[in-house]
Amino acid sequence: MLAQLQANMEEVAGEIIVEQEQKDNLIVAQIEAVEKEIQLTVAWDDQTNYLIGNLDCNFEAASPLVRICNSFGHELDCASIWFSHDHNSAILGDNGYAKQFIFRLVTTTPAKINYFLLESQAQAFGTFLQNTLNCQVEFNCPIDERPYIYSLDWHAKMNGMKFSCYLHLHSLSQAAYLEELVIPPKIRRLGIGTLIVNHLKHLVATLNCRYLYLSAKKHAERFWLKQGFTYVFRANLRNERRRIAALRRQPGWDRMCVEGEVMSQPTWFYRNHPQDDLDLYRMLQSWDPTTDRSICLTG
Repeated sequence: MLAQLQANMEEVAGEIIVEQEQKDNLIVAQIEAVEKEIQLTVAWDDQTNYLIGNLDCNFEAASPLVRICNSFGHELDCASIWFSHDHNSAILGDNGYAKQFIFRLVTTTPAKINYFLLESQAQAFGTFLQNTLNCQVEFNCPIDERPYIYSLDWHAKMNGMKFSCYLHLHSLSQAAYLEELVIPPKIRRLGIGTLIVNHLKHLVATLNCRYLYLSAKKHAERFWLKQGFTYVFRANLRNERRRIAALRRQPGWDRMCVEGEVMSQPTWFYRNHPQDDLDLYRMLQSWDPTTDRSICLTG
């Protein structure tokens, strides 16, 4: 399995040493160059849903090594690759990776999202926003094209300025994705953003979500780090054959089922395949944010 990865790395790094071990449901390979300061750890689950990479090397070697990891992910037929070490944001971005900020909400066995509490909790969050912002806050539940996602939207206008909080609950992965949080410039740096994020954490935790994650603009990254979020870089390989194999066709119908969730539309309808959300969830199970965003290999 590692033969091609080893051959490709030797072209960049020269002689290398490879050690492979099985850890729970993960296959872990430690790769180190003999003559250069290059270390690469790759881990993938036994069903090759995803690949996690942790890279330590100089700037010049980073880009070809990232491409080698991508190639290895294609060889494994992975759906997603995750880099848990921020070697160089620009290099990872150039190779198709998106930076995502993640906050772990619970560490116990997950329960299904509690939709029975959804309405009351959403209204309570809206009341909190009105009191905090001192203005009328509108709330609605937009219809999402993906039936396994429940969307929540709070928005308001404050003297012509926009406030918006747009949240998605993923029933397949028990995760919450914050698509948008817009706080008017005039009320920033007053602690209001922190108050809203803390209440948002409480909201999604009450609903049994395990993670809250988002993509942040460059100027907002320091804010999210202060809120206890940790970032990773993730790329979806979007392998069409992998997508089709992940789905279960219902006899006599052009409809699909993923992990027991019946999709209401034909396969072609879904741009962001539901398996992507499950891959994120599974990768998070193998990730320890307390070890400098690296793969947890010991213990």
